[in-house]
Parts: sequence; structure tokens; C-alpha cells
Amino acid sequence: MISYPLTIFLLFASIPVTLHQEEARTLYQQGLALVDSGKVEEASMVLEKAVVLHPLFTEARLILFELQKEKGLHELAEQTLWEGLRWQPGDLRLRKALYHVLVGQDRHAEAADLIWLGVEMSEGRDVETLRLAQMAKEGTPDALSQPIQRPLISLPPDELPEEAPTGRVRRPLGVEAGLSYSLFVPEGYHKKNRWPLVIGLHDSGIRAESYMELIRVSLGQNEDILLACPQAPTTQSISEKNEILAQSDWTRETVDFIVYALLVDLLSVYRVDLERVLLLGIGSGAVHSYGLALAHPDFFQGVVVVYAGLPAWTEEHLAAARSLRVLLLAPEEKSPLFPVISDSARRLEDVGARVELLSTNQPAKVFPIDQGPHIMKWWNAME
Repeated sequence: MISYPLTIFLLFASIPVTLHQEEARTLYQQGLALVDSGKVEEASMVLEKAVVLHPLFTEARLILFELQKEKGLHELAEQTLWEGLRWQPGDLRLRKALYHVLVGQDRHAEAADLIWLGVEMSEGRDVETLRLAQMAKEGTPDALSQPIQRPLISLPPDELPEEAPTGRVRRPLGVEAGLSYSLFVPEGYHKKNRWPLVIGLHDSGIRAESYMELIRVSLGQNEDILLACPQAPTTQSISEKNEILAQSDWTRETVDFIVYALLVDLLSVYRVDLERVLLLGIGSGAVHSYGLALAHPDFFQGVVVVYAGLPAWTEEHLAAARSLRVLLLAPEEKSPLFPVISDSARRLEDVGARVELLSTNQPAKVFPIDQGPHIMKWWNAME
């Protein structure tokens, strides 16, 4: 039981944290306006007052950190983050910022401990931090820039569960991170056979289960394949009207981690033919299908890219495409996307990739359901 004097002490100790929150938020808005006006020195002073008044104000503290770093005040910037962690030791945003500071100083062991302690303390874990922590534990300094590459093994039947769910299944990728994927398993599934797998990457703003159904209908409700569609993480942003906008979409940092996590989970329950894995993306999911395939060119038997051209950031990895088999689905020829995708086909062929370009004669953003039989014919020809 807490004693009466200690209760009084705790009550008064908490007053500085909460008493001036509104004033701190006003100062924060003033600081943002000064930053926009290019008045960095004045903005720093205002934001310093904001975090003194409200030490738990992480947004103000992070902007102050960036301003101090921009002015070359690196020791002060680092101190600003450490002070924030003193008040909020479980704040992953502060830990991620400080992690990169420590890595920049070659303090890798300290950086790894810092991020892992934050993951263990925090209840809400975003996928980028989980991936950062995983790579940091393995001793990779610049974790977010490194793809995950570990052997994936299809287990023999006697090491798999006796029974596995069939039909439409939703499986978590990590309860803490709130990540999941949608899975369709044919009713006739049995672990004695190896099953081909289609991994679908949806477009921004689309739910994984909806995209899975589109693919399933398109491929003719095929009862001989497993179909898995991960859900992209949801990110929040502030609109010009100061409204909070939430949208699910892929990033270069998250797509590799999520697909890898999906495969690890899937292979623990189902028997997959790892020689027959097809990647199928549309829109932003197609853009990141390029990146994923170029990062792991020998893993995917084929890649189907729906309505997307090669992103600029894949240029330095394009030589890896020589072992790829790619089916590019382009919209109607009058679409501005058509020449972009056509040029992507040419660039892939130039490095040795086996490419087929097909116009769906449909507007972009409309999933070409009627092309499913052609996709299956193209894929099955690889056997």
C-alpha cells in the first residue's frame, strides 16, 4: 500500500508534467511557423520552452533535436533525446532517433541495447522498429537499409501440425505489432503434398482480404494453390486542414520484413513448394514487387506486375533481374502508364530478364480479373 505522504509527493511531482500542456502546444505551433519561415534560431528557443513546460511532448522534442543537429550542436541534440527518454523510457520514436545517432558514432553495441530495451518496454511496436531491433540484435549497424536474408525451409510432413486451418484464414504476424496477413487454403489441403504459393501485394488504401478475393476470383478459384496477402502497415499523417489521415501502404523498409515474416509463419504450419512461389502486386504493391524481386531474384519463380513501372531506386540493382521471369500487365494504350511500363519491359530485357508485356485494355487501377487464366498459363509453363 502507498503511504499518505508518498501519495502527496507523487501528486505534486506530476504537476510540472501536466500543468502547462496547452501552453506548450501553443509554443509548438509557434515553433513550426518559425521553422516554415526559416527562423531556425528563434524556433529552437521556442521549442526548448515547450519541452521544458511539457517534458513528455515528443513531437516538439524531435523537431528541436533536428534543429540542433542542423546547427551542428550534436552533443546538445543527443542530450535532448536522452532527456526525453528520462521522462519516457518506452518511447520508441525517441529511441529510434537516438539509435541512429549512436550508430553514426560507431557505438553499435549501445545502439542495439537501446533499441531492444525499447521494444521490450513498449506495448505498441511499429514494424520498422521491430525490424530495426531484429537486425540490431544480429549486429548489423545500419539495420533499416539491409534486406533480411535467412534460409527458408519447407518442413517435412512429420514436423508440421496434424491439422491446419483451411478456407479463408487470417493469421497474425506479431500480436504486438498488430500485423497480419490473409490466407486462402483449399479444402483439399494435405501436408503430404507441397503446395504452390501466390503472394499478393495490394495497392495503397486496399485491404489485404479484398485483394486476396480479387486474385482468387481472377485465378479461377484454383484449388491447387495457397494464396497469401499481407496487410501493409497503417501510417498517419496530418492534412493541410490539420486532420489526421490514416492509410495503409508499403515502404521499402517494411515490405521485405513483412513478406519474410509471412513466409516464416506460413512454413511453420503449411507445406509450401518453395520452387513455385509467385509474387503478384498491383499499384504500389507492384512497385514494391519490383524491389522485392530484385532483392531476392532467386527466390520467386515468377513476378506479375500490374500497372507499375520500375521505380528509380531499383536502378542500381537492375542487373539482378537477369534471372527473373516477369509478366507486366499494362492498362489501355492511351493510358499515360502504358509507355512507362513498356519502357520498364525494355530495360528488364536489356539485362537478360525474361519478360512478357500484355495490355489489359482496361483503365489503370482496375484489377484485370479476366487476365487470371493467362497468368496461370504463363506461370504453369515454367514447370
